[in-house]
Amino acid sequence: MRQLLYALSSIFLIGSLHAQSIKGQIKKTDGSVIEAATVSILNADKTTATDKQGNFSFATMAPGTYQLSVSSIGFATRIVEAKVTPNNVTELAITLTDQNRQLGRGSLPPTKERVIF
Repeated sequence: MRQLLYALSSIFLIGSLHAQSIKGQIKKTDGSVIEAATVSILNADKTTATDKQGNFSFATMAPGTYQLSVSSIGFATRIVEAKVTPNNVTELAITLTDQNRQLGRGSLPPTKERVIF
């Protein structure tokens, strides 16, 4: 009887450890999705990229609070907090804003023009 109880509790514990996850979708401010955005969990050393529909997921997360960094070329990086609770999927909808950077005016040093015949 004791062995059966131990086995059942082990199965329940293993199942509950794998039940928590973080998933979400990354979009632009106009509502269109961002493919190949980088999503990193800063305090868990995990990174993934969004698929063609802008979706990402991290499976088998322990309960706790995580800091996610979301970035993509041409967009401002966002840091988002995600709270994972036991036996739940934490779903996030994240919007990235355009990062309009203009290159400054530069100058080139004068050069001598050579003509070779």
